[in-house]
Amino acid sequence: MAASDYIILFVAYLGAWLILYVASKALKAERKGLTVGPFYAMYRTKAFNRILERLGRRKGLWRVLLNMATALSIGQIIYILLSLTRNMLRLAGGVEGAYQIMLLLPGLTISWHSLPYILLSLAVLVVSHEAAHGIATIVEGIPVKSSGIFFAAVFPGGFVELDEERLEEADPQAQLRIFSAGSAANLALGMIFLLLMMGFPYTLTPFYETKPGGVMAVSIIEGSGAAQAGLTPWTIITGINGTDIRDVSGLMAYMRSTNPNLTLALSTDTGQILVKTSPHPSNHSVGMIGIIPFEYYPPKFYWMPKQLPYHIYVVEYWMNTLLISIALINMLPLYPLDGGRVLVSILKLLKFKNINRVKLIVSIFSAGILAANLVLSMSRFGFGKI
Repeated sequence: MAASDYIILFVAYLGAWLILYVASKALKAERKGLTVGPFYAMYRTKAFNRILERLGRRKGLWRVLLNMATALSIGQIIYILLSLTRNMLRLAGGVEGAYQIMLLLPGLTISWHSLPYILLSLAVLVVSHEAAHGIATIVEGIPVKSSGIFFAAVFPGGFVELDEERLEEADPQAQLRIFSAGSAANLALGMIFLLLMMGFPYTLTPFYETKPGGVMAVSIIEGSGAAQAGLTPWTIITGINGTDIRDVSGLMAYMRSTNPNLTLALSTDTGQILVKTSPHPSNHSVGMIGIIPFEYYPPKFYWMPKQLPYHIYVVEYWMNTLLISIALINMLPLYPLDGGRVLVSILKLLKFKNINRVKLIVSIFSAGILAANLVLSMSRFGFGKI
């Protein structure tokens, strides 16, 4: 996108918020539970409360699950502290195997291509997280004041407003179960999406074949041979120079045997296209055609879009990545994150003295290693977009 396109998009974004704000004031939307302010909108209702109350009726089952969540939360706290500390040391020492920690900032660290998938994943994350807290609160006999949905800047989500006074007076074991519930729910959902990714072809049935029938060019690299030849996104490649290409691994194997400046005849769903290879960035002696490939799963019905399996896979990928990553970060013992509140509940349960001092020291340490990971990641990897 050109700079002018970003300016137009930003102006349209500001205009949409202004129209929403003026309309909410003119229609007195707050009477109906809708509050609109600068770059946020919140719809508060008690209708979701009734749903949470119905879900929380089987208290015996939920208690078992919440006890499991409590044990899991302790493991999460230990894991995230050790993981971030080890990663910080690897980043500082320039050791291989360090991973990047980044903030999710649209346009800076999030590409516009990835943004819709990330927004959907964050919405699922927040709603499931808050619902788990709400159910746990009801199981422990603490009322939920209200619940609803919100839209902050570009990020959607949901919320559950708890009775904080009753929560503060509750037994430490009850607090522990409530504060553990959100991240445990996110982690469980993340693992479900991991399983879906592992068996991805079978998530497409009965609408698509489970075996690839070629390679789909998801996007075209600018300036590449594919771009110069007029290859367009979502083109299906089924062969090269008479050799059948059934999947991405087959395409990669074939391309490893090619050289730069070689003309290849691609068999596609739109006919034969001649593409001149260019040097591969990681190995200049090997040729590349310049596409981002994905397995093509033929639809069983003509009305099913050929692009849908790709979108399903990317949604599953981001659901898995964000649900697990943010669940772990949220269990960092940094108050007021859930991990910090779990730590306080454990200290109360153990009748520990000087809880506030311990909370402060652990929070400062946790904030320090998180900040160090962010700064060192930026220094080593830069502002790479995902």
